Amino acid sequence: MELDQATDGRVPRLRPIFYGVSRVGPGAPPKFVASVHSAEEELLGYVAIDRLEPAPAWGPLLAHPGLSVDDACVLARAVSAQFSLYGIGRGSGHFLFTAGGGPGAEARREEYLDALQSLAGRGILEIAFEDNGGGPELEAARSGLVASAVAAVSTILAHVGVPAGGARVSQHLASSLSVEVAAVLERDGMCLPTGNGHSPSDVEVTLVGAPIWTLDDEWARHASSRIVVSLGAARASAGADRMLHERGVVFVPGAVAAGGALAALALVKQGKDPALATAMTAELTSRRVAEALELPDRPFPRAAEEFAATVAGTRDGSSHDAR
Repeated sequence: MELDQATDGRVPRLRPIFYGVSRVGPGAPPKFVASVHSAEEELLGYVAIDRLEPAPAWGPLLAHPGLSVDDACVLARAVSAQFSLYGIGRGSGHFLFTAGGGPGAEARREEYLDALQSLAGRGILEIAFEDNGGGPELEAARSGLVASAVAAVSTILAHVGVPAGGARVSQHLASSLSVEVAAVLERDGMCLPTGNGHSPSDVEVTLVGAPIWTLDDEWARHASSRIVVSLGAARASAGADRMLHERGVVFVPGAVAAGGALAALALVKQGKDPALATAMTAELTSRRVAEALELPDRPFPRAAEEFAATVAGTRDGSSHDAR
């Protein structure tokens, strides 16, 4: 797959951005980053491809005004982590539309999608689902995300010795996804105290609903629930996850909690029934979380990352892997 063709004059609405040194944390910079513009030069959003494979770079389209190119790269890296953890062997990317809202928003969205066709038509990228596009892809992805988040919470509660029945759940930076996950947890016997606080001390689980948010040392210092579950990507400071770990708080990154979205959708695209794909995603999440928790003396995100590297390196052939 050649990306250099995207940098020439034939694709004026895609303007590559050079990431010589990664600005989104340790590791190699993304393979391809570009801003996306309308024919009238208006900035419409960004495209970030983090990992290249023979298959097109696959990832969601998120509409969120105010996010930056760095956010697009953080989100693309989170997709790569999901693919590694869930055994999805293909390229990874994220597509960020930032010009929504106000008159003409739908036309601008169509222009954004049209600008990506130069890459999609050459087999370089493929949009997995659109966050507000509707259809069976979005439904399968949302079901998979809820399944992975609920499975992660249940598995970790059991690991730390907290009974799921009656466990209290709060939301921070609530979203429609965190509301949906909380409703399933409530149906499973957990309690939802009123309020949308900052990881209050009288709850066992805090769901963070924002698609991207900042986990810094101050937040980690004041978090006091037993489990913090990110449903999106976290811009984490270098020591925040270690601080949570040392304080006995299990931080579940979006690669785990939200990874079921693309895992379930991959299974559906292989021909699995959507309900079966959701069940398989929940089972795989529970297994991956339990195995990562067995790695000693590591913050859970690092343990999950190490375990994901093992999964990616071995490709053990399990029929549950969403490849």
